[in-house]
Order: sequence, then C-alpha cells, then structure tokens
Amino acid sequence: MYLCMAYKNISLSTEAYETLRRHKRGSESFTQEVLRLLSKPSITDVAGILSDEEAKELEAGVKMVRKAFKVRKWP
Repeated sequence: MYLCMAYKNISLSTEAYETLRRHKRGSESFTQEVLRLLSKPSITDVAGILSDEEAKELEAGVKMVRKAFKVRKWP
C-alpha cells in the first residue's frame, strides 16, 4: 500500500529556526520534532530523570507536605 503525505510550508524567523534545529534529536526530521514538542508528555518521557536518591527525597518531601495539610489547625 502506498501512502501519500501532504506537506505544508511554514515561515519561521531565523531565531525560531535555529532554536528548533538545536532541539532536534539525531536524525529526527523537523516534522517529527514539532510533533514531539507539541504532543502531551508521556510517562516514558520522564522515566529515569531522577536518581534513586533524588526520587526518595522527593517522595519524602511530598509525604511531609501531604501530612501537614491533613492536620487541621483550629484557633
């Protein structure tokens, strides 16, 4: 089966083009890059960003904040 892809031309400032070009990953096309940058993030996009130690510190901080907000302080 042969698929024909339609194309649209867009104009970018030199600054916008250079910014887009710097963010390209390897052999990624500009089309792939624009779709990646404008799509909603996936959990796999952020998996592995934190070290185990950072993740434990973050989790402890979240638990502390949640605990603080569960306690009602009445005058």
